[in-house]
Amino acid sequence: MSSMHIHGRICAGLLAVFLGYHTTAIAQVPAPLPAPHLHLTEAGEIRSLAVQPDGSLLLAGAFSAIDGVARNGLARLLPDGTLDADWNPQPGWIAPVFDWPRRVTPAPDGGIFVTGEFDSMGGQPASCMARLLPDGALDTQWSAVSARCGVAPVFDADGWMYYVDGIDSSLRRVRADTGGVADPSWSFGGHAFTHLVYDGAAYLYALDHLGQPFKIAAATGLSDPQWAASISPMVPAALLLDGAGALYIGSEDGRIVKLSAGDGSATAAWSATETPWLIRDFATDAS
Repeated sequence: MSSMHIHGRICAGLLAVFLGYHTTAIAQVPAPLPAPHLHLTEAGEIRSLAVQPDGSLLLAGAFSAIDGVARNGLARLLPDGTLDADWNPQPGWIAPVFDWPRRVTPAPDGGIFVTGEFDSMGGQPASCMARLLPDGALDTQWSAVSARCGVAPVFDADGWMYYVDGIDSSLRRVRADTGGVADPSWSFGGHAFTHLVYDGAAYLYALDHLGQPFKIAAATGLSDPQWAASISPMVPAALLLDGAGALYIGSEDGRIVKLSAGDGSATAAWSATETPWLIRDFATDAS
């Protein structure tokens, strides 16, 4: 897996594994567990990882098997790193992973949301966003929403799920704890949003298709009047909110911008070297 470490703070790179593709290994401290030893076949690629409360690991991407066991781009590893043989949602993907990202996102109530361009889940009709039960079966009681393929939803502590609408690419919210009942009075539109994160307390941050960031109050759906972020247009590839009040935006051409999550101002004395790599995602370390 290729990665870059910029100023000891932020790691950016393509979250992918390719058979036969040789890269430079970077040491990990502490040393990684002896398992999992994943064998992804047919140029397998992992595009999304999520840890569940019991330590299991959810994977979404483009692969057809793990350790010789058939899996169509969606799988779960047990806490010991072995494949969960009983968890197999069987998504019916209809577009290449490079066209629409494939994401897997655990919900606070134990459900699991899968996003990407698909038309079925476990042989049953489903499109762009599906809610799975903990055992991997499609939740047929969930009121399907028209979601933008490839944009993962976010959740607040009051039972709301926020997502990007699949028709007009506006932001909307539904009840995550009562089957997807929509809030008809809540929306934030006028832009084609492609990325969404939540600060865990009061605000949503979203990127439009030109890489422009927006800060929206989760309670009201209104833009923060103190927000004054403005950056050069880019093709957005990643959005990260850290725990220290910083918002990072990555572009497909390797540019990374750091803003204050408070007012959107550019962070003084911070400059990331542009990379020749195609950024897909990034994360901050503990330092």
